[in-house]
Amino acid sequence: MEERFVSARDGTALFVRSSGAGLPVVLCDGIGCDGFVLRHLRPALESRYRVVNWHYRGHGQSQAPADPRALGIPELRSDLAAVLDALGIERAVLLGYSMGVQLALDFALHQPQRVAGLVPMCGSYGHLLDTFHDGRLLARAFPLLREAVYRWPQVAQRLWTRAATSDLLLALGMRVEVEWRLIGPEDLKPYVEHLGHMDAGLFIRMLDQVRHHTVEPRLHEINAPTLVIAGEKDTFTPVWLSRRMARHIPGAEILVVPFGTHAAPLEMPELITLRLQKFLAERVEAEAVQPAPRARRRPQ
Repeated sequence: MEERFVSARDGTALFVRSSGAGLPVVLCDGIGCDGFVLRHLRPALESRYRVVNWHYRGHGQSQAPADPRALGIPELRSDLAAVLDALGIERAVLLGYSMGVQLALDFALHQPQRVAGLVPMCGSYGHLLDTFHDGRLLARAFPLLREAVYRWPQVAQRLWTRAATSDLLLALGMRVEVEWRLIGPEDLKPYVEHLGHMDAGLFIRMLDQVRHHTVEPRLHEINAPTLVIAGEKDTFTPVWLSRRMARHIPGAEILVVPFGTHAAPLEMPELITLRLQKFLAERVEAEAVQPAPRARRRPQ
């Protein structure tokens, strides 16, 4: 395993972890995450592929940007390119989780030559607040939350840290957002602990930028082999979004995880891993070794 820091184009230090060998599979996390949701997928993938996990700017061990406005999808897309360049990776499979789905899709549209395959998992193609819990309540309430955090940053940070590290938030998440029969509090605890240590203003600024982003009109342009993975009971990004995404991406396949929520990779990692390995072997690796079609000879 190799751990290092990569310099983004604006000088922000990005933490990167690389392990295994073979076809590169780059994990693109959700907002507020630093690898915890996808951790059960890593061992099986590392046995055959080179798995790259990196932390977004201001997340985990990565540095916050000097410019607090540099937190949108264009900056993250540039960061991902910098990570690939630093590791000497020409083409990779992008596995995007939650908000990472937007990033992976966007990157595939801007730099298709660098994408060997796509795995959008439990995420949306854009405007993520508009479909949260299948409604627009959060989208309407967000401007008030944003204004409060910007106006009273110190108070907001104290409340943020206290809420994120409280047993109440963990209990609420277990009760409402995940399938409690499949995972326990210890599975969610790393997420709430990471949130508690994050800068609340940075989180809100990033969410404010990515909520306006969408690639929906361009999904039909994606030409990489694609496996969409969705949770049947996902309330953050409802399953109909994933079905719609799969319909609009040419040749895309879809796996709907039974009883899966937004934490499906924690709830049913074995099912997801088996389907992912099949996809990589049959659609990505197999297509990569297909000989190029011969040019047809003109009659003499």
